Amino acid sequence: MHYLPSKKLIALVAGILCVGGGVFLVQNFVDGTVFIQEKQGASELLQSVRDTDNDGLRDWEERILGTNQKNPDTDGDGTRDGDEIKKNRNPFVAPPDLIATPEALREQAAGESTDATTSVTEAFAKEFLSVLMLEKGEMPVQDTLNETLSSLFENIAALPAPEYFKEGNIRTVSQDTETLRAYGNAMITAIGHHPGANSGDAFAAFQKVITGTNAEATALLRIEENYGDLARELSELSVPEGLLPTHLDIINGIRTLGDSVHDLQFLATDPLRASIGLSTYLKYLNKELAFFAEVKKIFHEHGVVFSAEDAGAAWNSF
Repeated sequence: MHYLPSKKLIALVAGILCVGGGVFLVQNFVDGTVFIQEKQGASELLQSVRDTDNDGLRDWEERILGTNQKNPDTDGDGTRDGDEIKKNRNPFVAPPDLIATPEALREQAAGESTDATTSVTEAFAKEFLSVLMLEKGEMPVQDTLNETLSSLFENIAALPAPEYFKEGNIRTVSQDTETLRAYGNAMITAIGHHPGANSGDAFAAFQKVITGTNAEATALLRIEENYGDLARELSELSVPEGLLPTHLDIINGIRTLGDSVHDLQFLATDPLRASIGLSTYLKYLNKELAFFAEVKKIFHEHGVVFSAEDAGAAWNSF
């Protein structure tokens, strides 16, 4: 199956994704940035009904497929490109080119590149292309795109946090008021050692990446490192046994936040990877707040009190 060159494909998919009606989360950050021009261009493209070569495919559909907008029969086999799509045939290869089954089509799309360096955006574009061809023109492309994207993000949202740390990695102690208090102080102290592990810095750096400040990609890597170092330090604490499950959720979530920040730097070259990173970051940021609230509740239930001089006094802000 024909496949657009990487840079052209990435630029096209980036533009289309930015029109994706709330599905593509980076859209929340594009207002007032250089991406507005890209977004408007894609919008005009999707609204076009022009079919320059009268082959049954509108110009914007041909841009997605990669067929020739000025040649009604890209592969020169005597059948218009639009008719080939409707017949589930490959418009880039002369007969025999019939793709008999959806499975064969997907295998052909997947077989176009086995390069491990293929970006997430490129991989998604291939999957979307196979879906588009299977629809045979029966579903508007924008609806197909939104449906495919929604499915992708729903699957990602359902994934559990990776288990970087497990029970065997954590030292536990008996649970009483004193061990809980010591744990609470140690948690806040560790967080203070890694001030870069915070959402404010991450969002500020990502905003600058969106506006084209390349240096901020380095800032994202520093933030990622802070999250990773924080997770490792927290994994070395003595944890009251009753808090072990929640503590594991916290440190695995923090490590996942770092991994998500890492993906944000690829906005220009792999926009879908950056979008997935942002989606995952927001998801686990909310989870962390819930986990910390759960720990605070346990402190309250066991009568743990932090004085104003204690590092643990910060728990009052959760």
